[in-house]
Amino acid sequence: MATDLLIHASAAVATFAAVSIGSYGLMRQLALLGLFPLPRRAGGSWHGGIAHRLGEVAAARGWFASVRTSARRDLVRARLVDITPEDFVGTSLLYAIVTALIVWGLTMALGGRLWNVIPALVAAFVVFQMPEWNLKSRADHRLGEITHRLPYSLEVIVLATESGASFEEALTILVREDPSNPLHEEFDQVLRDAALGLKRQEALHNMAARVGTEDLLALVLSLDIADNLGTPTTATLKKESETIRSRRLQRAERMAREAGPKMALPNTMIMVANVLLILGPFLPKLSLSNL
Repeated sequence: MATDLLIHASAAVATFAAVSIGSYGLMRQLALLGLFPLPRRAGGSWHGGIAHRLGEVAAARGWFASVRTSARRDLVRARLVDITPEDFVGTSLLYAIVTALIVWGLTMALGGRLWNVIPALVAAFVVFQMPEWNLKSRADHRLGEITHRLPYSLEVIVLATESGASFEEALTILVREDPSNPLHEEFDQVLRDAALGLKRQEALHNMAARVGTEDLLALVLSLDIADNLGTPTTATLKKESETIRSRRLQRAERMAREAGPKMALPNTMIMVANVLLILGPFLPKLSLSNL
């Protein structure tokens, strides 16, 4: 009797582990694809107020400090200025709590025990992370567009400056031609900062700090050196554009080399989940047939 109970428990654990691993991977991939809504700034709705309060409580008690830190960075990079880190964490907590209650209710309706909260906790853990995955995906996508566009925009700036325009006038031309481009949005912020009285170097440093990509940091550093040494800006931009293209090619080659090892772990998890899901329900029958 004890052996049969152990076999059934092992089968249930194996099946639950397979479903959990598979669901975790699926939900993470869907969130990275941006198929789930991001939390918004708390407004006048009742659930927005609850999320705002949860975020304030979590911040006051020091909970999820790392999540707030990464959310603050990624919100700036994704240019989602209408969301605060506290509201982001609070809405994620609200999603997790509601999901846990729903899953716990379903577990009870299907005959589970009152103490059987493991599925609810697992579901809450996954759902809490989904907004963070989605936000990181959006931020990375925007940074990728900035990196991709940078050498072409530098060439336009070079052409404009060679035609007699100043650096600021060249940025204005870029912004006017394609204002929705992420890189041009950052250039537009540079122009706005300069209009408010900041020096060009300070405005460019603020842009580099917001975006944080290697190419933009190198560009701003090169412009600083050019200003200090009196080197023409056009020559600096030409050289930096060629360097960025070369660096991007090197990054692509490195990513191609690292793709295989990085895919090994997800493929192994998928295989283990499939094996557990297929064999888990049959473990009791296989064990009884061998007795």
